[in-house]
Amino acid sequence: MSTHPWDSVSVRWGDGVYRIALLLSGTPEQAQQATSNAFALALAQSSTCDEDALLAALLAQPRRRLRPWARNRLSRPLPRIAGDARALLGLWLLQGMSGQRLLNVANLPAETLVARLADALQKLAAGDGELQDSAARACFSMWLTRRLGLTDGAAAKPLVRDADERCWEAVLERAAEVLRRAVGRQRLPVACMLAIDEHIRAAREPAARSRWQRGGGLALLAGCVGLLGLLLLMAPSAAHFRTPASQSVAPREIVQRALDGWLAHPASGARQREVWAIHPDAAFGPEALITKLWLDGSSDRHRFEVWRGNKLVEWQIGDGDQSVSYAADPFWTACPWGVDQPGGMLAGDLRTFVTTPSQQQALLHARLTSGAYGFGYVVLSRALAASDLRSLGTRVEGGKALLVLRFTDRSAGENRSLLLTLDTTANELQGVREVQSVGGQQAARDLWRVLSDEPLEQPISLAPLPWSGPRLDQAQLLDPVCPALLPEYLVSLRDVVANPWWSSTVWLPTKPPTGVTGVALVHPHDELRGGQSVQNTRVVLAGADRWLSITTSSRPVSSASSGVVRGRWRWLREENRRTFSATICLNPHRSAQCYSPQIDIVARGWPQAELMALLDTLAPASVQTWGRLGDLLIEPKPLAPDVHAVLMRAVRAQAVPLDGMFQSVVERENRVNPVRLRWADPYHLPLDVLAPAHVIQSQWLEYEAGRPVRYKQLQTASNGKLLAAEMSDAVVQQSYRASTGKLFVENVQRRGSIGIAPQPLADQLLTSLFTATEPISLTEQTTTWMLEQRVSQWRDPLAAPNSGPTEPWHNDVKLGSLIQRVYLDQARYRLLSSVVSLIDASGKETLLSSTRVLPSVGLATKPPGYELPELPRDTLKITNNFTSEPLKISAAQLDLRLPTRALRLPETEDAIVEADRNPWAHNPAALGQPVDSQMLLPQLYQPLYAFDNTLLHVTRYRLPALNASITIRQGPRDLLQHVLRYQSRAMLGETLTWDASRPVAVTIAGQQRAGWLITHQFQTVLVVEVDDVLLYITSEPGIDLAGPFLTQLAALEWVDLSQ
Repeated sequence: MSTHPWDSVSVRWGDGVYRIALLLSGTPEQAQQATSNAFALALAQSSTCDEDALLAALLAQPRRRLRPWARNRLSRPLPRIAGDARALLGLWLLQGMSGQRLLNVANLPAETLVARLADALQKLAAGDGELQDSAARACFSMWLTRRLGLTDGAAAKPLVRDADERCWEAVLERAAEVLRRAVGRQRLPVACMLAIDEHIRAAREPAARSRWQRGGGLALLAGCVGLLGLLLLMAPSAAHFRTPASQSVAPREIVQRALDGWLAHPASGARQREVWAIHPDAAFGPEALITKLWLDGSSDRHRFEVWRGNKLVEWQIGDGDQSVSYAADPFWTACPWGVDQPGGMLAGDLRTFVTTPSQQQALLHARLTSGAYGFGYVVLSRALAASDLRSLGTRVEGGKALLVLRFTDRSAGENRSLLLTLDTTANELQGVREVQSVGGQQAARDLWRVLSDEPLEQPISLAPLPWSGPRLDQAQLLDPVCPALLPEYLVSLRDVVANPWWSSTVWLPTKPPTGVTGVALVHPHDELRGGQSVQNTRVVLAGADRWLSITTSSRPVSSASSGVVRGRWRWLREENRRTFSATICLNPHRSAQCYSPQIDIVARGWPQAELMALLDTLAPASVQTWGRLGDLLIEPKPLAPDVHAVLMRAVRAQAVPLDGMFQSVVERENRVNPVRLRWADPYHLPLDVLAPAHVIQSQWLEYEAGRPVRYKQLQTASNGKLLAAEMSDAVVQQSYRASTGKLFVENVQRRGSIGIAPQPLADQLLTSLFTATEPISLTEQTTTWMLEQRVSQWRDPLAAPNSGPTEPWHNDVKLGSLIQRVYLDQARYRLLSSVVSLIDASGKETLLSSTRVLPSVGLATKPPGYELPELPRDTLKITNNFTSEPLKISAAQLDLRLPTRALRLPETEDAIVEADRNPWAHNPAALGQPVDSQMLLPQLYQPLYAFDNTLLHVTRYRLPALNASITIRQGPRDLLQHVLRYQSRAMLGETLTWDASRPVAVTIAGQQRAGWLITHQFQTVLVVEVDDVLLYITSEPGIDLAGPFLTQLAALEWVDLSQ
């Protein structure tokens, strides 16, 4: 036994406590509730964590809290054994707990503990013959006492035959195996773990602890078991069995009982029920539907039919085990993802799903709590939360005592008075009516009512219903609430997060909103099948009583100053009809200007205050967004449950503070060619810049209220050379890449944001697992988790945008498949390292890249200034002020002026001019002035010859003596140096710009100059700098520019271009 601070207890002991809770209760839902209760009780008693205290708190809970009417989900023969005995067996045989610790944790006398364990083991061994004799059972109990170490030294050793002892040891081994098969691989669900962690952190703060002591902080535990669990914690004496109501039972308790029983199997056996109800969210508006429902009393076997008049519009049939059939008219389904645009997104065919028992139960529960039938469940939930719920008395109808309750429904922002009718004997809802004023008098209209509810004598029929259209067997189940959802209309948030350009165009809430049970990214027009764009993707949030669509608009941001400013947003348009719709734009400075993004909102069922609070949390998609939304997300290709759980914990472990500075450092080693080419000419980028072997990346992120407001990020080589840099001080964003030689400067204050802020380095590394579609495997090692995935191509998640290819060198390795592995600390789930290897067909593995993450440190001071280090002399600066001014290109140390003169060969019989283009002949006033930015910008990323018609003076000569033609291109020296250095490289991978280069001496205009002969893609080029002009001389193939031709260059002479 050991104690730990409360920071890591859910990770360290959560799985073990949950497994014992499963044995204790028999169902995952009850086990989650019991686990939450245990953590809450242990936290209330101590400031440090004691594993035994957690387990003692688990065993000490009253059994009435564990909803005993729920069906036991444990495999046979465990249901034959009492829950507390199963838990004791688990503590002993699975957890390895000693007898004395068992006594302390269970708070039992030794005789009682031994008796319960012996009884449980006898039931597990029933039929085997080992413990059928009473004398053998007595002797077994004595042996068990000795086996547990609960006898003192003076006690006599029981007389046990060796054969009996071997048999009894075999009983223990079989019992341990039964327990391992039942719960040995179970893990605490992520939602429950996160909710416990949230509560632990909140309860450790003095203010939050005070709220806990008053009961208010218990709501944090509701994340893993829902509203029912919260009420159980707040009211320990609440009844959980269906008992006859009395006058002393409060209305709220009657409503709670009805909610408790809504998803339960009928206590009296199989039943057939028929309900008339208004479908609140049908595509064509509210309309009455009739739901016919057949439920089994001991399993999840069910039949569900929804009729609109005499037309069947939705049905579902489940065998209670592994097969469910479903079909629906897309315009009448309860699916929330196509509420306003159901056509196309939802399949109208008959679909058959192969399910696990938990999926089958989820499909059944979805039909019970959504659509027209589920409206009754929604209304009960609203009544439970209403402050004015009151009783209007009891009446007898058809031999039933019916209690009438009234409350005000404020869920949609419009107050309406609802009447509930409940059977106080069965604790079941019978009807819902809305009180309306008609002609000055109050009248009530039905919204939901039970037409019939009868026992079922025959087994539930599993025969499918007639349905037009094809049948799809073994369909993919993405969402139990919406089995007809087609995966090609879904966008994966993982894909969005992994692409920095996509993530900036998709805005989501940064934390799970209240009342939302699912979140999906929907592309309604099937435009994403090619996977090239997420433009117009809708973020849809759905709950039992609410629906919200958030779409980042592709329309230009409005510059009008109309609308109302609320918080960070300017509301340009809003309409409140059957659905609420609005268009908003970012307005962080509360000015008259609109900034990106512009967002379209469509909502139903949201109170205004909650909607405003949710919109205030909107932010671009990030890894942390994915982590916080967690199990709410509907993904087109879901991760395996164990991988999803570990990734969720890893993302949470990397979470940054809401306020303050966050610093992190990453070191990377890349495989490079050990024999690297190195040229001496100044017109190419060395491999140490293009493909560095060692990279150190440092990052500073400054947060306020959970949003990044300033940042700085540097990449350096092992020799300290700057490779890339980015920074934003919330006014100006600067971005530099050594591989492009360009510095981009943007006035982001006018844009209303800090630009595309980088994610924390650990999050960026995790996105390498987000992009690929291949499965991810999970391996538990001694001290780490290893996530492994095959990938089709190399991708560097730490590479800055526009930085060019950074693929490690592998030309000497046989072709194979890429494997990436991410390692996490097993105790705290922090990211430790990431490696990428190449495995060839023979299985030989070659390490290509390894990245080590240093622990992140929160800083109290700013980084060393929000300015960039000194940049190379030939850096071009591109400025965007987001005003009416066009983009501007400048250079602090480069001369970008157009030359006023050029070098030409005198036209003689030895040098015949074949073509001569002077782009400045029509505009001589431009000569001597800096190059026009708007002229240069479109060609800034083109090779030198692309400037022929706009920037370069180009002359082609025929040289009869050499029987060849040469072309001389010339222009501003500094600018052409930049073009040659940064824009001539055509090959990818670890290759230099030129195939070879060597210096040559050449005489030009009477002076000796240093030139360079450069071999580039089967062509030789002569480059010579003469004062403020650079000459780029090419020839026909086969001509030796280093031969006699060099002597002819001495005849070059200056000419005035303005003439």
